[in-house]
Amino acid sequence: MTDTSKGRMPDFLLIGGMKCGSTTLHDYLVNHPQLAQPQYKEPGFFSRDERYALGLDWYRGVFASARPGQLAFESSTCYSRHPHFPDAAQRIGEHLPDIKLVYIMRHPVDRLYSHYRHAMLERQKKGTGPVISLGAALLETEEYFDSGCYLKQIEQYTAHYERDRFFFLTLSELKTDPDAVLVKLQEFLGVEVEPKLSTTLEGASNAIGARAVETNAASTRETLRRNPLVRIAKRLVPKQARAVLMKAVMESPIMKARMKARADAFAAQLSKLSDTQRKELLERYAPHNHALSEFLGRPLPASWVR
Repeated sequence: MTDTSKGRMPDFLLIGGMKCGSTTLHDYLVNHPQLAQPQYKEPGFFSRDERYALGLDWYRGVFASARPGQLAFESSTCYSRHPHFPDAAQRIGEHLPDIKLVYIMRHPVDRLYSHYRHAMLERQKKGTGPVISLGAALLETEEYFDSGCYLKQIEQYTAHYERDRFFFLTLSELKTDPDAVLVKLQEFLGVEVEPKLSTTLEGASNAIGARAVETNAASTRETLRRNPLVRIAKRLVPKQARAVLMKAVMESPIMKARMKARADAFAAQLSKLSDTQRKELLERYAPHNHALSEFLGRPLPASWVR
């Protein structure tokens, strides 16, 4: 019998795409009793060199909570951001030759703009640079555009896996009829079908507005902790009461209004996606979308051409 006390390797991977609904899909799946919640939703083990250097034993530990009879998985969108994470598919093919792969896609221009918003929020959160315009961001790195060239991402994996190892879906399909899509996905994974798996989750996960508010909340909590008056108060307040006090402060109307104002100020710094930019991007994506449709053997959502 295999010793799973120190973890195991996954049975399938949700490889992306980034800003395509992968977090929502992941959250649906972890509510299935036969699918194990990983220690980290997005370990990025095969794509990020510093994680890969931790070794396979570290990676097996991500799935240490998987019980006998459960399938283990994780969801790292950086596995499908070639060539900016160039080694992911090669490493996955080498270490996980029998894996199944799930890939979710979204209108490429909408995905690109959401990627831009995400990147700017990360800059604000980490203090790594100013918020810049979409045009400047596109000049700064091709990653925003490349991540929406879905067939190019898929081809990194078809070099290692047969077509029957893949499950492809779009965000619009997941939104329009989540139960039908999730039933097909469960059948693909070989687990007992939960026909109403979508009812386990309300609304989309990881919305940019919610993330901006949470980012500002985290920043505000850290600012409060560094405040000299708060440090003095901590010495006067019993330890068991500090969390309750902090929660009360963070949920006060004044603090909520302050955090909302900061989130609104961040949103105001973002450039809008102009009609001209959308048209230009649609034209750039057109040949990629056509090739993807040919590969999948089915038409893409009509909205993808406008």
